[in-house]
Parts: sequence; structure tokens; C-alpha cells
Amino acid sequence: MMEVNIDKIPRIGGHASIYVEIIENRVRTRFSVDEFRGFEKFLINRAIEDIPYYVSRVCGICEVSHLLASTKALENGLGVEIPINAKLLRNILLSASVIQSHILHFIYMGVHDIVNPLEPVIDPLKTLNEYSKYIKPLLNLRAIAKRLFEIIGGRKIHPVTVIIGGLTRIPDKDSLNEVIKNLKTLLPRVIESIDFWLSKISELPHQLKIENPMNTAALLNGSELELYDGDVELRSPNGESIARFKPHHYLDFITEEYYDCGFSKSSYIKSLGIEQGIYRVGPLPRILRPIKLRDNAASLMNKYNSELKHCHFSYNVSRLIEVLHLAEDICEKLQKLTISNRIRVPVELREGEGIGIVEAPRGILIHHYRWDEKGIVKYVNIITPTAQNTLPISKDVQINVQKLISEIPRNKLRYLIAVIVRSYDPCIPCAGHRILVKIKHH
Repeated sequence: MMEVNIDKIPRIGGHASIYVEIIENRVRTRFSVDEFRGFEKFLINRAIEDIPYYVSRVCGICEVSHLLASTKALENGLGVEIPINAKLLRNILLSASVIQSHILHFIYMGVHDIVNPLEPVIDPLKTLNEYSKYIKPLLNLRAIAKRLFEIIGGRKIHPVTVIIGGLTRIPDKDSLNEVIKNLKTLLPRVIESIDFWLSKISELPHQLKIENPMNTAALLNGSELELYDGDVELRSPNGESIARFKPHHYLDFITEEYYDCGFSKSSYIKSLGIEQGIYRVGPLPRILRPIKLRDNAASLMNKYNSELKHCHFSYNVSRLIEVLHLAEDICEKLQKLTISNRIRVPVELREGEGIGIVEAPRGILIHHYRWDEKGIVKYVNIITPTAQNTLPISKDVQINVQKLISEIPRNKLRYLIAVIVRSYDPCIPCAGHRILVKIKHH
């Protein structure tokens, strides 16, 4: 028997571990979330108007996703329909959030996995300096995304302008025009950088790109890549639609269980059971759908289409293509945006229950609340992307180790395992929901 245990996997957001047991040629794996947050419990008996600002503190990277999912849930339960302009500005804010998160992960956590996937990181700054020509444009794009946080959301971290009913202020038109100008200037260098990194991924050894087809879940709204609105669509490994449902029906299709994943719950498709119903979420499931992308993103997607498959390395491919698409999309939406004073509607308090779903950087994020006639929260359920990806991560590690155990030196296996986990960009602070209580009787 051989064990490969990685306590506190390096270069991910938060603390998680992966345990691999190899007996002869059989492999067992367990991905463990090692942090407990408890937001679902301490939000009970809070006022609904405070909820979006509490939940945005779940994470400093996913803050906009939690802010918008929770606000949408509360608006859903209160019967509030926000103005079109407010919805468009929220959509742009969410797109900027995905861009900044993807780039942060790719540059600081993912680049080394492409340059030297089976080697330890000795000097990360050396790698970043060596490829600075193709890193700086992406960092500059992330700075523009954070600037949009400031213009639309009121500040660069934990935006404050999003409220139940819309937005609290109209963004400055001159500042938005400056963003458009900077985006147009930067885009050619961003395209060059993303093309370079996609080519580096395409050059990786074929043996490291093992396919592991799996069910997927993503928002669907027409033929566009959708982050803010729409139905949830579940697809089979071969791309066939299993189900499509409105957010308020999610409990009819998705089940959560405690499945030995540390402090996290795990999700699967209810009708298929836990063995067949495991599903992935995130940029790869979003990009694998037949969607229309902006011109340059579509061009690169066609060029590197062979790299888009049910494989962990394809997560970085889809992440980069999504960054380019969203940058082009933001530029186009800002140019069409008509600044209007109508960005907020009145809200009447009543007892209610609401569900809000958005696409966070790492996949679909579900917020579900019930509150009384005074607006005091009595029930909370939050299903995060990383919680949904706990079982896929374990399965991917199992399949890859099973197939590569005879091809890769065993002292290199731990690096491959960490690469697989990092490819999902797990956000551990978001995923920790339950507390473990062990009682011993003597």
C-alpha cells in the first residue's frame, strides 16, 4: 500500500487537503476542506437589508458574486424587479469580478503548473519575471476590472452600492469612458498574452491531459455566455441536456450531502444518485456549451478547440478564453450603456422566501433565504461552486493517478495531484459550511 497525502495544498485560496491511497493498482481519494466559516448559521436572525454585506465577507475574491446572488434572492422573495440599467451595471460588475479572479488565480497560482507541472516551485518570482511580457498585460487588465469595482461598486474591495432594489448611485460617465479607452488600448496585448499561454498549454505532454467526462451545470440564457440571469442547465458528459430549471426549483434537481469532505457539503444530481450524479461547475462547463463568444475570444477558442475537453488542464484554457470574452463584452456593453437616473426602485417589506443564482468565477452560486414579516432571516442555504466541485476534484485525482501511476515516478505524483486540485481554483473559505463534532464514549 502507498499513501500520498498533501496537507494544506499549496497555491490555493484557503486550507484544503487531499488524501490518496494506492493499494496495488486501485486508487482511493478524498478531498478535504479544512476551514469552517458557519455563515449559514450566524446569518439567522439578521435583518435582510444587512445580508448582502455580511455574505460578501465570505471571501475577498468572490465578494461580488455573493453580494449579487444574495441581493437577487432577497429581491426574488420581495417581488422586486430592478431597472434594466441597474441590471446591466450589475452584469458588468460581475463580469469584472470574474476577470479579476481568473487572472489572480492564473498568474499567481496557475502559471507554474503550465511551465513546470511536475516540479516544485523553488523561485516563483523567477518564473514570473521570465514571462513578464505575457503576464503584465493580464495584470493591467485585472487593474481595469478592479477600477470598475470602484466606479460601479463604490470601492475596490467589497463593493457597497448594490442594494435590494438596484444601485445607490449612478456611475460617473467620464470614468466609464476612460475604462473603454484603456480597454481598447490594452486588448491587443491581452490577446497576444492569452494566445501565448494557450499555446504553452497545448504543448504540455499528452499524458497529462487525461479526459474524465462528467456531468456539468451552468446558467443558460439564450446563446450568450451568461453570468447574471437565466435557468440552470444540467448536461451529461456527452453534452446532452439532462434538465433545465428555474432557480426556485433547484432543490428538485440538486441534492447536498455530507460526504467525508471535511467542513464542506457535496452536491450531486438528485435523479442520478451520488455515483452517477457528480457534476462540475465553473468556466469549463460554461465554455463547453454551444455559446456565442465575442470575436477575438471566438477566434482563439476555434484555434485551441482541441484543448477544450473534459480534462482538468482545460479549466485554464476556458478561464483564459472567458477572460478575453468578458473584456470584449464589457467594452461593448459600456459603449452601449445609457446613463439613466432610474437605477433603483422602492421596496416594500413583507414575509418571504427567495432564491438567487449567479455564475461566480468558479461556477454557479446559489443563495436561498426565508424571512418573517419584520424582515428577520429564519433560514439560509448557500451552495458554493467549490462545494459542488469537491467530488469532481476527488474523482479527477483518482482517475489521473489510476492511469498515470505506471508512467510517472511516484515522487512526482504529489505534484500532479496538486496541479489537478489547483486547476479547479478551489475557494476554500467559501466552501466550509459544517462543523465536525466527535463524541467519544468511555
